[in-house]
Order: sequence, then structure tokens, then C-alpha cells
Amino acid sequence: MSAPFHPAPEPRRRDLVLAYIIERIARDGVSPTLEEIAFALKISKGRAHQLIGQLVADGRLERRPGAQRRLVVRDVAASREVLSEVLNRLGWNVNDHPPPAPTPYPHVQLPRLPTLRYLPDPDSPGEPLALPAVTASSTAAGHDPVYVGNDYLGVTWQSASGADRQWLLVDLGADRAIDFAALLGCDGAGAPWTLNVEVATAAQGDGFPAGSFATGDLPFLAGAAMWESGRGIGWWSGDRLVGRYIRLTIGGLAGAAATVGRLVLGARIQLDRNFSFGGKFGVKDLGSYDLSARGVPLKRRGVRLPTLSIEFTAVHKWEVEAAIRPLIERLGNTGELFICTDPSPDAQRQRRCYYGTLVGDLAAVQRKASGWGWQANQVSLIR
Repeated sequence: MSAPFHPAPEPRRRDLVLAYIIERIARDGVSPTLEEIAFALKISKGRAHQLIGQLVADGRLERRPGAQRRLVVRDVAASREVLSEVLNRLGWNVNDHPPPAPTPYPHVQLPRLPTLRYLPDPDSPGEPLALPAVTASSTAAGHDPVYVGNDYLGVTWQSASGADRQWLLVDLGADRAIDFAALLGCDGAGAPWTLNVEVATAAQGDGFPAGSFATGDLPFLAGAAMWESGRGIGWWSGDRLVGRYIRLTIGGLAGAAATVGRLVLGARIQLDRNFSFGGKFGVKDLGSYDLSARGVPLKRRGVRLPTLSIEFTAVHKWEVEAAIRPLIERLGNTGELFICTDPSPDAQRQRRCYYGTLVGDLAAVQRKASGWGWQANQVSLIR
């Protein structure tokens, strides 16, 4: 049985909503929409509307009539003490004692807000998390567990043989948001393999005490249909968690060694509307073919890497602003990305998984006033 995952208490959820509204007003000059609040905090629109209503009833927010972005923070000073911890957790550095500022006019002293300095968000969704420290239950010579954090899928961690269960333990260095794990390039993975994912916060420690999260033994493979290479893909996805320590235990080995080429951890992005059609699946052949002056074929064999091109023709404007644009600006053409074209849990899901770099010009196109499109082109290292 999985350990229960308890949602944030009601007062804390209200504080998170208020903190996000202040962040957006400070950054963009306007309040976020209901859809943006729901997307950022991973809650439904109805739940966001309910929490905003509670903040209005408490006197901490005010709704201005006649506009979509109409939320106003009534008293930032009164909210400062409650929000300080929340703001720091969201990546803001709050200076509660700013230096004195000159009075703009001799007869008016303007109210002063806390000085806010935005720090990069380590929990940005979509981008795989860095794996600064990885240990394992056992290791075969030449197959160090740190290899699961690089992008050379042929350089693998391999456990020693003889045990039925082997694990990888990741220390992220601090609490991070996580709701997804994939283990790539797993030689020998088959139906008997199982996967148990455990998540503990920095306060709980890497002993994974009672109250920390655990999935229990789940089927390891993302799907029964394999890539031609025969290398399996391990898969876990669930509710958004916060943790520093992640332990992934592979069971059902029956004494064989476990092999993993790459571990992908992070917080996933799943658009409200998936692509309806226009997906293109191909191959990038790194070999070449030419003819000599005498008509003799000159062939150089090369690796054939799967390619993927999918077009999302109807993306919400708020998804572009909050998720897609920040993601492609961070990744560029050199950062790796895991894409599953359809996460439905069926036999073919493994063959819908791609991991590699995005290629070409990265952009989202505005097609009409509130309608956007996004095309992703990728060369995948999974084969």
C-alpha cells in the first residue's frame, strides 16, 4: 500500500495563492487570471475560485469590477509576516528591512513594500532536474551510479548480480517539486520487473520514515511494446510532491543485474489539449551514402536516431506564457527533454517516449487573439 499523501492545509493553500498573486503583480504589473492561478498551483479552476473567495472574505484581496485581471492586494504590510516563508519557498528573497528611501514629495510619504529580488525557480516544470548526488545498493565494476545523471545512454549504472531488489538513491540537495520519474536504457527489463518510488523531504531524511511517500511495487515498464533495441523504459507519474531524497527500487530481478542508462526526474507539463493530428515520426541517420567516379557505392554506416515532430495547434495563451515559453528559453537546442506523445497507460506507451534535444527554431506562434500553436521537433537518444 502507498503511504498517504496529505494535501497542504487550507491556510497554507490560501497563502500560496496570495503569494503567487503578489509575485505576478510585482513581475508583470497585473494580477493573474483564474486559469493561470489554477495552472501554477496545480489545482482546479473551481478550487482556485474558492480560495480567492476566502481571501476576499478575509479582507486580504479585493475584486475590482469590469476587468479579467482585477485582483488587488488590500494590505501587503499586514500579509508580510504570513507570506515571508511562502515567498522564500517560491524563490523570492524578502528584505524586510530595506534602506530608507527619499520622500518623493515633501507633503506625502508613500507606503513602502518589501524589496523583492527574483531568484531562478529550481522547480520549473518540464525541465529534467539535475542529479547532484546518486548512490546505489550495489555497483558492478565500471558502472558507477552517477552515470544515470549524464546523457550518454550507453554509459550505464549496473548493479551487482545476486539480489532480487536493487535501488538508486538520489539526493537533490534541497526540496524540489517532483511528479515524474523515467529510467531509460534498461537492458534486460521485462514484465517481472517492478518499481517502487519513495520520496522524503529534507526534514524527514534519507531513512524514509513513516509518513514519507511510497508507491509500493508497480509494474516497471512504461508499456509492453519495446523499442527495437529491446531496452526498457521504467515509468512513474503521480501527484505533485516535494522532496529532497528519492529512492527508486527495482524488484523482480531474480538474481540478475539491473541496468539503467539515464534517470529523468522532474515536474511534468501536460497541456490541456494534446495534439489532435499532425504528428510525424521519423529517423535521423548519422551515416552517409555517396558514389565514386566509377559508380562504386561509398557507404558509411551510422546510428539511426528516432525523430519526433508534433504540433499543438490549439494551446491556451496562459499555457504558452506560464509553461512553454519559459521551458524553451531554458532548454534551447542543447538541453535535453523527455516527451511522451500520449501518456495513456497502455502497451504502446513505451514507444511513444522520446528523450533528446529540441532542434530548429524554438517558438510558439500566435494564430489568433487568444489562440496559440506550438511545434516541437526532437532528435531522441532512445532507440
